[in-house]
Amino acid sequence: MSDARPSEAVHTDRDPARSWLPTSPVPIQRHRAVTDTLNRAVRSSSTTAVLVCAPAGTGKTVVVSDWITRDIATSDSTVPAWVRVSDRTNTAATFWVTVRTAIDYAVERSGTAGPVPVVPIHPDHPRALAADLARRPYPIILIIDDAHLLHDPIVLTELTAFIDTLAHFPHVTVVFLARGEPSLPWHEWAAAGIVSRIGWEQLALDEHQVRVVLAEHDSHLDDADVSALIALTDGWAALVRIAAIHLHTRTDRRGVIADLARSPHPISDQLIGDLLTALPQHLLDFLLSTCIVDAPTVELCEHLTDTSASDALEFLERSAFPLLHTVEPGTGTITRRYHPMLVAHLRAELHRTDPIREVQLHSLAARWYLSTGAPVDALAHLVAADDTVAALDLARHHGISVVLAGDTDTFFLHLDALGLSTIRTVRLLHALDALEQGSPSSARAFLDTLAPAGHSDNGRIDTRLEAAVDTAAALAEGKCASPASVNELSNRASTGCLCLDSYARTVHAAALLSTRPIAAATLLDEAAALANIAGDPRLQLRSTILSAWLHRSTGDLARMHACATAALKVAEQHDHLDSPDAQHAVMLIVLAHYLRAEPLDPTGIAGRYLATAGSAESGVLGPYVRFVFDLHALSASNVSPARVAAAVSNAAAVCTGPFGSTTTDLLPYLAGTLLSLGRRNEATHLHRHMVDTRGHTVDSTVLAAMIEYARGHHHATRQMLADLIDDESSTPLRSVRVHLLDALAAQRLHHSEAMRTSVHRALELAEPHGLARPFLDLAADCAELLTVLAHDIDSSYRFTGTLRRTLAGSTAPSVPAITAAEQVILVHLPSGRTAEEIGHELQVSVNTVKTHIRNLYRKFGVRTRGEAISAAIRCGLL
Repeated sequence: MSDARPSEAVHTDRDPARSWLPTSPVPIQRHRAVTDTLNRAVRSSSTTAVLVCAPAGTGKTVVVSDWITRDIATSDSTVPAWVRVSDRTNTAATFWVTVRTAIDYAVERSGTAGPVPVVPIHPDHPRALAADLARRPYPIILIIDDAHLLHDPIVLTELTAFIDTLAHFPHVTVVFLARGEPSLPWHEWAAAGIVSRIGWEQLALDEHQVRVVLAEHDSHLDDADVSALIALTDGWAALVRIAAIHLHTRTDRRGVIADLARSPHPISDQLIGDLLTALPQHLLDFLLSTCIVDAPTVELCEHLTDTSASDALEFLERSAFPLLHTVEPGTGTITRRYHPMLVAHLRAELHRTDPIREVQLHSLAARWYLSTGAPVDALAHLVAADDTVAALDLARHHGISVVLAGDTDTFFLHLDALGLSTIRTVRLLHALDALEQGSPSSARAFLDTLAPAGHSDNGRIDTRLEAAVDTAAALAEGKCASPASVNELSNRASTGCLCLDSYARTVHAAALLSTRPIAAATLLDEAAALANIAGDPRLQLRSTILSAWLHRSTGDLARMHACATAALKVAEQHDHLDSPDAQHAVMLIVLAHYLRAEPLDPTGIAGRYLATAGSAESGVLGPYVRFVFDLHALSASNVSPARVAAAVSNAAAVCTGPFGSTTTDLLPYLAGTLLSLGRRNEATHLHRHMVDTRGHTVDSTVLAAMIEYARGHHHATRQMLADLIDDESSTPLRSVRVHLLDALAAQRLHHSEAMRTSVHRALELAEPHGLARPFLDLAADCAELLTVLAHDIDSSYRFTGTLRRTLAGSTAPSVPAITAAEQVILVHLPSGRTAEEIGHELQVSVNTVKTHIRNLYRKFGVRTRGEAISAAIRCGLL
């Protein structure tokens, strides 16, 4: 399909209906969207003009002619008149005579009325013609074809007055067909709402129409090649048809479309050549300089051309040059994309005529992309320039940022294209990428095959990078880093690469989190400062989230929450919410709310994440993240057995994974939930698994003491905790539970002084952090304990008031709040043993057993043992 040229307006008996319209030498396909726009304009009471502006070969003349034939000429009253502008008619002396003649002929052909005598030309003739048309009792459509040829200033001035006059008469519509905007006040008319526009994008052929054109030339293609052809031509009608004709001449069509993308001359020379030769030389130079970029911004165009890109792009827009506009999500940056065929043509022409300039332009583009924080785009241009030295320098100084951003597939493909895949730096970046993908074994494989480092500045970069990656891999494997790597990381002399220096400090801090927290904090502060100077949001995110982990390891929940929230804001600001670091930030925020027994805002970032991608069923979550989300879910009422089983399974993964003691301190919290639900067997199994995988640790001892307390073995509980009571190195997350459990066991044994000492210590440790969860795991017992000691502790700790309110609302009405001692008796009820037999086994008096049984009956609201057992099963306590 192309723009057909109108024949002379002469009468022919063979086809009187189309004798005055342009004819098309090829089959015509309807553009429903375009014809709908035209029909709306004609019917509208406000639209006076329609501008159909597109390059040659886009089908504008054919589409409008087809619209006239199908929709307008069949109307009983509407009169369409067609005028073609040429050098002969583009003068004040001839243009309006041509318009009047065309209208008269159209009226005569339609049979609506007789011809109107031609009035003499005079200065206000356009207004007189407009007034004359306004008096007509029927709608009139005036099509002005090749309107881009209107250059006579008098004609343009008179045409402006003509449209302004017609704006008051809705039954007259003027349609301009042009390859570029004629110099008329389009912006004023657009502001007044009297003009509609149709551009080359609306005229583009869709997939069905492209297939029809191919079929007309017996040039059938598979789906992939059809999609490739559409991407190459953007549906430009004439290009599609020329391509179809070209394909028809090829017996083997495999790879033809790919060949055309590399060298489009067989189908583009005529149309693109006509389009480009009509441009001034400075604009042609502008296009050749900017065609190397896929989506150039104004700033990048000015960097490449050292000229005002806005003026050049505005001229191209007014010339109906095929530009596509896109708005970058998040940033709102507007980019313009040239037509793919035009890009291919310009690039081939640049390569053919000035290859040195081509390389220089790619180098300029690479520098610009680096300055805007887009190293992968910069690398693509260095590949095009075949600049291996600059590409390797980019990999050394920006590779860490690329890997942390996760954009590695394209990055490594570019490096491979330059033959750099075996270079030491690139292999180290592959190892780092493997770590970020969660595969420390693959990272180790890359590290084990490295060539020796050199002694140059680049060798120093590689040595520091190797030490950082080796240490990170060791941490991921749950092992100690090599002394050589630790020694290299301890050397804080600058490598000249800010990203590497920041990353190395972050890794070094991670290695020191549990042993030297103060040194780790200093390193993280330095890492954050270097990341800020480098302007790297990924490294800012990494250092901030590790600071949150540092506070997690020391039990400072407030600072942990603050750092995690700051990290999440960085992730959201830079669109990194899908990163593992953002996932950890959400997890630590959830953990803070869980430990403080505070509700999580479901409309916040963390709440939304937890409800969607952060669900426990998500396959992208790490075991520890799943485990924390499980703890949060189990803190709710009406927990399903399946969720409990999932939590136990994820806890097992935490035991066996490379998480260390800074994470297993949460396992007693899961055990507390299990015991509160009456699932002592699961808690016992968790303890056994913990000992089998980790050995006897502080956390396994705490867990064992919790189980003994649940069994009513209070002496055994205190004995297990004896060695932990005075451990000042333990974190509040452990110590609060240890002292609280000791206080509860002491209360049952009537050891008043020990009870008072331990509960004071538990509150001293819990209050600064708002750590309420250990109290909730034994809600009924703790409520009783706080009541007993109210006179002693309420004046000393404001936290007790918060705790009482939290404990009062911690248990749903349908689940009775039973004490640990009552839970022990409840477990024995289904055995059928008498109260005396149960007391003998537990080594307590029969009266104590009977008291607990009466309390259970009262709390369940029942009268018999069988009813109590049934109620306990319904509540999940048995």
